[in-house]
Amino acid sequence: MCSGFFTGNAYYMYKVADLIENKFLEYLEMGYGHTDEQLYSPVYFQNIDLFEHYYGDYAEMISNYVYAYDKPQNILNIFIPRSFQYGNYKKCLEACNFIIKTIVNDKYKFTIEELNYVKNYLIASYERLL
Repeated sequence: MCSGFFTGNAYYMYKVADLIENKFLEYLEMGYGHTDEQLYSPVYFQNIDLFEHYYGDYAEMISNYVYAYDKPQNILNIFIPRSFQYGNYKKCLEACNFIIKTIVNDKYKFTIEELNYVKNYLIASYERLL
C-alpha cells in the first residue's frame, strides 16, 4: 500500500480487507473513526505474514514494483541498512534478495561496490537469522 495504491493476490486482498473492516469496527466501538490509511498499520503489525514489502520510495511505487528499475540506491542506502540496524533481519534479507532478483534478471547495472554492499548485508542478516 502506497498512497492508496494497494495491490495483492486475491486471497490476501480478501483477508486483509476483512481485517481492515474488523479493525475499523473495533476502533468505532471505542469511539474513534478512521479512514483506511490509518487502519493499515495496526493490521500490518498484527498480520505481517500477509504482506509483502515494497522496496522503494513514493516516486517509484510503480516502476520498482517487481524489480529495482529506478533509484535502487534508496533501497541500498535506506531500507537495507535501517532494517538491519533495527534488528529486522528478515526484511533486510528480503530487500537484499529483491536487489539480487533485479541483478539476476539484468534489470539494473550495479557497481561492484554496490554488489559487495548487498552481499555483506545479505550474509550478516542470514547469520543473525540462524
